[in-house]
Amino acid sequence: MSTANLRKGDVVLTRQGHRRLWDGRHWRVLCRISNCPAQRQGSLDNKFGLCKKHFTQIELKKFQLSSTNHEQYKQIKIVSEEEKMKTSKRQKLNIIIDQLRYSKTISKSASIE
Repeated sequence: MSTANLRKGDVVLTRQGHRRLWDGRHWRVLCRISNCPAQRQGSLDNKFGLCKKHFTQIELKKFQLSSTNHEQYKQIKIVSEEEKMKTSKRQKLNIIIDQLRYSKTISKSASIE
């Protein structure tokens, strides 16, 4: 692309979809967010293609999503711990009930004789 007919501040869209700003001497690659005038961070091969502000916003959202998933996991884990406690209590009660039944049958059979 010829720079002779470009003026400082012109923005051009490349075939690959990158927005570039002519600063009078060099091409500056801009953030992929359409209205953002900030320069992209990193190389053209950067998979995000974002300025620092938008990159940190996306990373913050990812962190918030992962922390909410973690909270949900903790709640599920707490519920499962409660279920384990209930199950173990049931097992202990069943053992006690079986022992009582067994002792009553022995005492009844002993008293009948």
